[in-house]
Amino acid sequence: MEQDGRKDHRIFENGWFFYLHACICIVQIVTKFLMMGRINLSYFHTKRAESLTLEDFILLLYKVFLCTWLNSFEYYGRRKNGMVIRKLNRGEEPPVDLLLLADPSPRLVHEYLQRGECFVAESNNRIIGVYVLLPTRPETVELVNIAVTKSHQGRGIGKQLVMHAIQTAKSKGFKTIEAGTGNSSVGQLALYQKCGFRITGIDIDFFTRHYSDEIFENGIQCKDMIRLSQDLF
Repeated sequence: MEQDGRKDHRIFENGWFFYLHACICIVQIVTKFLMMGRINLSYFHTKRAESLTLEDFILLLYKVFLCTWLNSFEYYGRRKNGMVIRKLNRGEEPPVDLLLLADPSPRLVHEYLQRGECFVAESNNRIIGVYVLLPTRPETVELVNIAVTKSHQGRGIGKQLVMHAIQTAKSKGFKTIEAGTGNSSVGQLALYQKCGFRITGIDIDFFTRHYSDEIFENGIQCKDMIRLSQDLF
C-alpha cells in the first residue's frame, strides 16, 4: 500500500498545477475582454489602472501573474525538494530503526508509539528524522525519541524538529514541554538549551536501572537522565 504521506504530496502537486492553469486562464480571459472592449480599466477602481493605456495594463497584468507564478513555483520547489515535517498517518509504518537511534530499547519505543504521537521529517519522499510527543500529565507533554538519520546529521534538522515539537505542543494546548537525555549526550543537551529548555533535575542511575547493556557515548558511560523543561505560555 502506498504511504499516505506520498498521497498528500501528490494532492499538493496536483493542486499547484491546477492553480497555475487557473491563473493562466484568468489572465487570458481578462486580456481578451479588454481587447474586445467588453470591460474597461475603470472596472478595476484604481488610480494606477486609470492612468495606464490598455497595452500597459495588459503588460502589468502579465507581470503580476509572472511574479505570482514564480513565488508559487519557488514554494512548490521547496515543498518538493526540501524537508516537510508531518504527523505519521494512521496505518503508516513508523521508522523503528530511526527511533532506536534515540532509544535502544524496542520495548520503550513500542510503548512511546502506543501512547504518543509520532512526527517525521521527510525529504524527497524519504524519512530523515523523527520525534514523538508523549502526554505525561495534565497540560504536560514530553518530547521523546528525537533522531535524525546519520547521513543528514549536522544540518540543523534536529533543531527544526525540536522547534516543530514546541509549536505543535503549543497548538495542542499544552502548558509545559519536557525532555530527557543522557549525561553523555553532550550535543543533545546543547541543542535543547539552544531551543529554550532549562535543566530541571537529574534522575540518578536511570539508564543503569532500565537498560541491561551499558551505553557509551562520546567516550562517557550514560548513567543518569538529565531532565529539561520549557514553559509554553
